[in-house]
Amino acid sequence: MEWDLKTRETCIKVMLVAIFCVEGLIYIGVYGYSLSTQGEFQITSDERSPQNPAIYGDIVVWEEWKNYNDDIYGFNLSTQQEFQITSDESNQCFAAIYGDIVVWEDWRNENDDIYGFNLSTQQEFRITTDESNQSKPAIYGDIVVWEDYRNGNYDIYGYDFSTEEEFQITTDESNQEDPAIYGDIVVWEDLRNENNDIYGFNLSTRQEFQITADESDQEDPAIYGDIVVWEDLRNENKDIYGFNLSTRQEFQITSDESGEGRLAIYGDIVVWEDWRDGKSDIYGFNLSTQQEFQITSDAHRQYCPAIYGDIVVWHDLRNGNWDIYGYDLSTLDRDGDGYSILEDCNDNNESVGKCMGNLAIIVRSKEKRLKAKVYVNGSYKGETNPEGELTISDLKVDKEYIVRVEAEDYKPEEREIVVRKDAIVQINFEMEENIGILDRIRRYLDRTREYLDQSSLAAILVYASAFLTLTYMGYRIVNSIHKRRSF
Repeated sequence: MEWDLKTRETCIKVMLVAIFCVEGLIYIGVYGYSLSTQGEFQITSDERSPQNPAIYGDIVVWEEWKNYNDDIYGFNLSTQQEFQITSDESNQCFAAIYGDIVVWEDWRNENDDIYGFNLSTQQEFRITTDESNQSKPAIYGDIVVWEDYRNGNYDIYGYDFSTEEEFQITTDESNQEDPAIYGDIVVWEDLRNENNDIYGFNLSTRQEFQITADESDQEDPAIYGDIVVWEDLRNENKDIYGFNLSTRQEFQITSDESGEGRLAIYGDIVVWEDWRDGKSDIYGFNLSTQQEFQITSDAHRQYCPAIYGDIVVWHDLRNGNWDIYGYDLSTLDRDGDGYSILEDCNDNNESVGKCMGNLAIIVRSKEKRLKAKVYVNGSYKGETNPEGELTISDLKVDKEYIVRVEAEDYKPEEREIVVRKDAIVQINFEMEENIGILDRIRRYLDRTREYLDQSSLAAILVYASAFLTLTYMGYRIVNSIHKRRSF
């Protein structure tokens, strides 16, 4: 690696001021879009044919043909500024993004490698060095996965930024391609059964599992939470199907005979390119309401959608060359009540209650339920009751929240969630103790003092118990030190 990933947080803090100072130098264009603008919006407007967008938060990235090669570019939806990420003379394509990290497929070493770029530190780094081809990266958290040809067939490999270690996920001699990742689950299309099936792998348990078993082809999977979606040819045209990893149930999403493909998922929303009108449009489906909706209707073609939150992006041929366009789903009436999600959540609208969702929190340790303080996006929301439970009802739907719980003597825990309309989202936190030997001794002494104030007999028994416990703990510490010195 060309930079120390273990010190990323430190680098971010040190470099932020410098980044803001040179911001005007690294951005190369400004386009007129504000997140408050309703509906569809254009992101790029030149003739360099940008394609294959990806999005995380306010940042959209894509590949763009310029100076006779493909480079990776980006656009900040908040600042309305475009910026260049790569400038090598070879081709860089198939960008993916999570947080401040952008990864892509790179041809500078005369084979496909995976490279990355930290948007906060403005540093580029190499991830793979094998002389065979590594391509089509996907990223979630500290894990990057890709398809890898080093064994004479395509396998799925990964890299952990936190440990700086590469690892192999699949070993079957057939091809495994097009990986996607969410949390600890990696999914891909797999040719081991002489047709493409969808398989998965749990990075925590190190267990592989099969998701589809139909004899037709299932391809191009995407994943969010417990939901895996893919393109499916069982009906002699491409439909969108899904699978719930928790309930182990498969379900069909589309049934139009024209065919659908190139899909993406975020929260309860699945988007794809759809050919029912004789050209490619972008459509969507709400898994909660079971409602399908059309996003684009332009007479030209729209391809390769990506989604984050309420923003869908794609590349679009309406101007005679490819451009990147987007759509704010909060302006759609997705629930059929006559109001868009944005209008539902307008404080001046009678239907304001329709935009509120419920979040149920349960906090426990391995032994018992805990009283804990709860924060949502940094704001204090209250404390769980003695049963470790708290319900929050003032969160707007279709928004992403970071929930943090803090309890005395336990390590804080955080989760990322999306609140949905007419549904209660439940989060179970299992907290890990965070007390050392000295804190344990103080706890025993405090309890002993409490009992000393009660009865003399009880005091003697408790004191004796505490003394024996502390003696035993001291013996273990001395014995451990002695063993280490002997070793």
